[in-house]
Amino acid sequence: MNEVHHRRASDQSPNVAIVTDAGCDTPRIERAHDAWTVVPASVILDGREIVDDGESSRELVVAAIEADATIIEPSTEAWATAFDRHQNAERVYSLHPAASLSDGIQRARAAAGDDPRIQVVESRAASIAVGLIGVLLARRIASGATVPQLDAYVSALAQHAHVFVVPDHFDPRANQRELTSRLLAGKPMMTLTDGRTGRSHRLRSRRATIAAIERYFDTHAPHEGNLHLAIGHADAAGAVDPFLDIIVRLRPEATVELVGRLGPSIVHGVGARCVGLAWVSSPTRS
Repeated sequence: MNEVHHRRASDQSPNVAIVTDAGCDTPRIERAHDAWTVVPASVILDGREIVDDGESSRELVVAAIEADATIIEPSTEAWATAFDRHQNAERVYSLHPAASLSDGIQRARAAAGDDPRIQVVESRAASIAVGLIGVLLARRIASGATVPQLDAYVSALAQHAHVFVVPDHFDPRANQRELTSRLLAGKPMMTLTDGRTGRSHRLRSRRATIAAIERYFDTHAPHEGNLHLAIGHADAAGAVDPFLDIIVRLRPEATVELVGRLGPSIVHGVGARCVGLAWVSSPTRS
């Protein structure tokens, strides 16, 4: 498995900004680009609002697991405020999940209006897949690529993004603690690809979870080209290494570009603590 060394933007790099919402699931420490703005979201539970700024938060995970939790995405005004922060940028890339998975892209388009500098990019996936696109784009910006080159690059990445999420059956306490076991019992794998949400059969054990990971990843991830990976979890840090071991065995040449989180929208969809993987492939190494 390859390691990545992020580079800071050089003096020759164009003045380019990246804007995402908190649902890109990319904590600040992983955003290797100074001009990357995250628009906050929130979770409403029992009349209480919890702000989601994109950072890992056990409080957000616990709240989002509840069936009656409501995920509030950023407003059009919030997107407009974020874009206003980058008035001097030559290009602003606003990165989003597919319109069929989130209303955010429509609000961002409304906020962008007819500003030719703002390119609203629709990914075919969501969550850490969007964050992965941002990380790869940031590195391409730092390499000194021109705006036309960046436009083509981000468009290609957005069309080939995949993500899947499984319940955390890797925690050995899951069969010992009644609450954890109950939360995980019968939860399916969730996929977010081609603008659609899919679900597998119910996964009731670690063995079934590993088999589902192997089957889905080996079937859908390309065997050729440069495979870029992002892994994320929701209050399931202990699942990251065993999950990654499976992926390394199947694609040892792949590069892990991002270790992020899984945010409230994903947790609410799965209904449990979880771990997930996103990937994109590119014809040339960034």
